[in-house]
Amino acid sequence: MLCGRAGWHVQSEFLPSKPILLEHVRTEWFDLVGLSASGEVAAAGVASVVKAVRATALNKNIQIMLGGNLFVPDPALAVALGADFGARDAAEAVSRVDWMLDSKKISC
Repeated sequence: MLCGRAGWHVQSEFLPSKPILLEHVRTEWFDLVGLSASGEVAAAGVASVVKAVRATALNKNIQIMLGGNLFVPDPALAVALGADFGARDAAEAVSRVDWMLDSKKISC
C-alpha cells in the first residue's frame, strides 16, 4: 500500500487478470476500485467486471470508478455499466475521489 499525494492509500496493478482482481477484492478491504478501459474493450466486458467486483468484494459498499479512453466522450457511460462514476482523465478521477473522501463516502 502506498499513501497517495492526495492522502489516500493506493494499491496499483498494471493489467491484472480478472481472477487476480477478484481475489484482491475478496480478501482485502477496498473502499474504492478504479478501473481503466481503453482501446477495443467492449462495454459489455467492462460491465461484467464491475458486476463481478461488486459480487465478490469483502466491502459490500465498495465504490467503483471507471476511466480511460472508453469514457472520454461520455463519463456517464460508467454509471450505465454499473460503476458509481466515471472520469475522463486522471485529474478528474482525483477530484472525484477527493470529493468522496470529503463527503465521507470512503475513508483513508
